[in-house]
Amino acid sequence: MKHLIFAACAATAGATVVTACPGGNTHGSICEINGQWYVFYHRQSGADEFSRQAMVAPITVEVEEGPGGKVVISEGEYNSEGFELGGLDPFERHAAGIACHYTGPAPAIQTYPTVQYSGPWMKPFYADCYDESDPYAAKVNRSSVVHVTAGSVVGYKYFNFSKSRGRKNLKLVINMIPQGVDASLEVWVKSPNAAGGGLKVGETAISASLPERPCSTAIDVAPLAELDGKAALYFVFNSGLREQSICEIEEFRFTAE
Repeated sequence: MKHLIFAACAATAGATVVTACPGGNTHGSICEINGQWYVFYHRQSGADEFSRQAMVAPITVEVEEGPGGKVVISEGEYNSEGFELGGLDPFERHAAGIACHYTGPAPAIQTYPTVQYSGPWMKPFYADCYDESDPYAAKVNRSSVVHVTAGSVVGYKYFNFSKSRGRKNLKLVINMIPQGVDASLEVWVKSPNAAGGGLKVGETAISASLPERPCSTAIDVAPLAELDGKAALYFVFNSGLREQSICEIEEFRFTAE
């Protein structure tokens, strides 16, 4: 199962997967629920080996019975959907830490038990909320992306943009904590660059003069209203200060008329 998950990581993030997922066990298992098979596993979060985030992805299981029979299990794609197989709802609140693509300008350096990232990583959040009636409440469903540097990409697979198709005044609202650095944040879909078939749908500036405390920024993403179906969403960060953290991303959602 460990090989299954890392194969999915490599297929999703390509050559930069070493930055996004430098290593660690996954402790995977598979289960069938209402006719659909899933792989359950965890990934490392934080900057050490002691924090983990639960993950789930759909897979297929084919059984060939009889002499010489076999069981064929597909790879589970490393994504952000969880059980939302039709794609995430863009108008719901999403914790930034569900990102499945997070790469920096250089590979991560792993020296057990710590990891040094050149770019973003998930900040662990611990809470005792087993009796919580609403598991999606902000006090429960929290996970920030921190150390977002110049050249960083933070991505999510997949959103159901059929729900935002044709909507007017479409905006992406991101809650973040600026870190005193002048930078830009570009919003892409499908791929984080044009060479990969991506489409830039919005951009905003992050000013070094902003107070280093939680704030919201609304980005005009009108071109996204023309998109239909499921697609990946990417945040691309640029700055003249190559090694300094630009911001911490807490959560985001889309709004429209």
